[in-house]
Amino acid sequence: MAIVITGGAKVDKAGVETLHGALIPWDSKVASSSGSWVSGLKGRTFFDTPPARFGRMDAFSKLTVGCAHLALKDAAAAGSESFPEGIVLGSLMGCLMTDIQYYAPVCDKGPEHAGPLLFSYTLPNVAVGEVCREFRLFGPNTVISCGEDSALAALVVAHGWLSSGRASALLAGGVEAVDSRVAELCRGDSNADIRSSAFLFQLERQDEPWQPGLPTILGGESEFSPSGFSIERSVDLGNTGMERMWHMLNMGGRGFRAIDVRDKEGYSSSLKVFIDTEKHGSTTRHRTQIKSAAD
Repeated sequence: MAIVITGGAKVDKAGVETLHGALIPWDSKVASSSGSWVSGLKGRTFFDTPPARFGRMDAFSKLTVGCAHLALKDAAAAGSESFPEGIVLGSLMGCLMTDIQYYAPVCDKGPEHAGPLLFSYTLPNVAVGEVCREFRLFGPNTVISCGEDSALAALVVAHGWLSSGRASALLAGGVEAVDSRVAELCRGDSNADIRSSAFLFQLERQDEPWQPGLPTILGGESEFSPSGFSIERSVDLGNTGMERMWHMLNMGGRGFRAIDVRDKEGYSSSLKVFIDTEKHGSTTRHRTQIKSAAD
């Protein structure tokens, strides 16, 4: 049995990129925006025909749904015949930006200025619900928030669910949607440099014989561990694909990092993913053992 990565996508201030496709930069209008680029996301950024509900979503949900679509599309284009049953999402800040946008007018002008549309997005699991609704995922889903290690924990929990047979395919990764106010709050609390970004992998359980052309996640079967895990390179993915995966895992503000391990010939052999205790000393506060939720 192996847990393999069949597709993936990332979205950040540079643009959008998939595991099997090159980076597509934002157009000049988005790139030069004086505000938070994530606040101006449009449905056509991700979809040829955007979902009818996309325009009403908050930024956190738009980023999650859009990245999920790109990851699913990437896996299908790469030949995967499976479709995720659920999603495990990790986020340090969750929907805090939306919470502030909702509550600020209430504080300034009174309760009659509360926005009912924004109120419906003031829980982080709403973003996961939007993904499940749009892509018809009827299996297990959850949002994990355990500090700067949240995205790493999401991958480990997804690995546990797949290993235990709770699901055969899942989306898993991390999403952060922040503006200047939320970023400042985060720096003040834990000195973490959190930026708007998202990455999601399509993970699949494959029993032997599994496809040798897919990168394999090793370790992390039962609980969240500071030792992290490794992703073994596949022949088909090659160095370019491993570099893209490395970029997905090393976006700013994550409490973990990935090291590209290369063989004697200079080819990438694996990525070692682990908590970055040197860069983020505050992560020691978040090393609570997280059961895989399979029990």
